[in-house]
Amino acid sequence: MSDQEIMEVVNRIADAVKKKSLPEFGVGGVPMQVAEKVLGMNRTTILNLMEIGQLDIGIVTTAARKKGVRSYRNSYISPKKFYELTGYIWKGKETKK
Repeated sequence: MSDQEIMEVVNRIADAVKKKSLPEFGVGGVPMQVAEKVLGMNRTTILNLMEIGQLDIGIVTTAARKKGVRSYRNSYISPKKFYELTGYIWKGKETKK
């Protein structure tokens, strides 16, 4: 085997191990209320840190202004990124039948 073929095999094995080592996450993003409890921060602090790039757990978008001058920010917190930072596994909300 050439060095390149060996590296390809090593990379495939590493990818397979990485995929198997991650837990299974619930559907959807981590709710802000959960992030607040786990991180011990309020919503505004989390959004501000995400927006300036100091807390890399998802994305923040600014919504178009509605009536008045207040702007709105929407967020998505990635379960995988949140797990990598905190060790908390988001399983999703339980649905009532």
